[in-house]
Amino acid sequence: MNIFNQFTLRTLRKNKIRTLVTVVGIALSVAMFTAVTSSIASFQQYLLNMEVVREGAWEGRMMATDLQSIQNITADKRVKDWTQMDNLGYAELKDCTNDDKPYLMIEAVDKDFTKYSPITLLEGRMPKDSSEIVISKHLEYNGGVTYKIGDTLKLSVGTRYSKAISGEKSEVLTSNDPYRPGENVKEKSLKTYTVVGICDRPVSEDYSSAGYTAFTRKDDQKAVNYDLFLTFNTPEQSYDIMTKYAATGVYKTHEDLLCFEGKSTNNSFNAILYSMGAI
Repeated sequence: MNIFNQFTLRTLRKNKIRTLVTVVGIALSVAMFTAVTSSIASFQQYLLNMEVVREGAWEGRMMATDLQSIQNITADKRVKDWTQMDNLGYAELKDCTNDDKPYLMIEAVDKDFTKYSPITLLEGRMPKDSSEIVISKHLEYNGGVTYKIGDTLKLSVGTRYSKAISGEKSEVLTSNDPYRPGENVKEKSLKTYTVVGICDRPVSEDYSSAGYTAFTRKDDQKAVNYDLFLTFNTPEQSYDIMTKYAATGVYKTHEDLLCFEGKSTNNSFNAILYSMGAI
């Protein structure tokens, strides 16, 4: 035993009250530190769970893209998992009271879609095949068009085209494009659906969208374009990965989710959270 240990033990024995106070103080400090760090971790996990429930578990989304871009990005080893939403087209709505949203937007999804982007059912169930459809309640209270479970819909589904101006050709409009006066739907095909469910407005639908989202079951139907919802093995690289492969369409990262995961390039949230813990 060296001289420092001998001196420490002798001092502790001579000052028992101070020793007891010191030990209790250290124990309280450790307990407080553990409580603060545990609280920060629990709060961060709570925010993450709430964001997944509210907006979905996707970390990156490519919108109105093509099959080649999908094949390229999903082959990248940095991509962990994904699900695909097929944009089948638009059907004009009769008696719709919202002039900026005159369509039903038909989206085909598989059974795993809700793991990435939530669909909140208010009535009924999800489609089991491509002859069934789920309608958004938003269509009723925002567009004035009401459907109920069991209704049969016969829809002319096609592709939106902008109005040709000054001799220029019209262009294909996607879910990224708000309604444009003078546009029309071409290349229509007749589709028949049975309404099996009513859902809340889906978070996948942009507020400027020209159509009210309706979900059917994905099969081998040809789509106009596709939305891809992704998770990554390296979430902090999500933006760079999508930038590399997004030849067409629009892409974005799920910034709030990445922030709560601690994988965002924006470190403001973590800085604030840990500063609160330090205080």
